[in-house]
Amino acid sequence: MKEKRHTCTFPLCGKIYSTHWNLNQHICRFHLELKQFRCVHCSKAFASKQNLNQHTNIHSGTRPFRCPAPGCSEAFRYGSQLWQHKRIHKAVNSLKEAVLSLTCLLARSPAANPCEALEAASKRNGVELPRLSSS
Repeated sequence: MKEKRHTCTFPLCGKIYSTHWNLNQHICRFHLELKQFRCVHCSKAFASKQNLNQHTNIHSGTRPFRCPAPGCSEAFRYGSQLWQHKRIHKAVNSLKEAVLSLTCLLARSPAANPCEALEAASKRNGVELPRLSSS
């Protein structure tokens, strides 16, 4: 492992880097706020090539980050948007699991035909429930 030996001398910073190049990048981006990557479409400037490339998706309409969930066709310009979108699928799956647990609980209940009420509610909300056999 390389020994870190390049220290930022800006007040209240003191970050240490293993190479002089990394230290220079830090100073240019965070302290001097230099933005050397410029968009050819709108002239907006960015501190990194990666940020410029992501910005270019706005002009091209490209949405390279596609949702991998089955049946979902959503696509996004930024990976952070996809990450946020995936949380929706996670919440829906958690809800489906909760409904399934409730279904099992109600199926054992002595109440008058709780399965019919649950099936009607699931159809209204677009949640597919497994078929239960009556005992």
